[in-house]
Amino acid sequence: MNTTELIVSIVVGIGCCALGMFLGSMPLKREQITEEQNKYQQLGGLLACGLVVILMLLSMDIASWIAIAALAVGVGICRVPAVRRWLLAQFPMLKPAEPQSPLRKAKPKKR
Repeated sequence: MNTTELIVSIVVGIGCCALGMFLGSMPLKREQITEEQNKYQQLGGLLACGLVVILMLLSMDIASWIAIAALAVGVGICRVPAVRRWLLAQFPMLKPAEPQSPLRKAKPKKR
């Protein structure tokens, strides 16, 4: 392992842990996700997959494994209830969507 791969591994590990915490703090149930959260979740997943594929193509195997592990650790940290409550208090964008009534709204009759 040379110096470049070590530096890349450290930077990728910190960044992926933060990305994993962001993705892990969003609601897991589909009916609780807002449209904005859905867009950020898709973008975050695409960034994570793209980063791992790029690291694999550059033959930085250790950095790619660190990225995968850091994402998993970040998600795991955010699933702790105390951490999740703190994140929801700090970032209101991460709050689950309000439940919608299963009843349909009345439509005005056409004349």
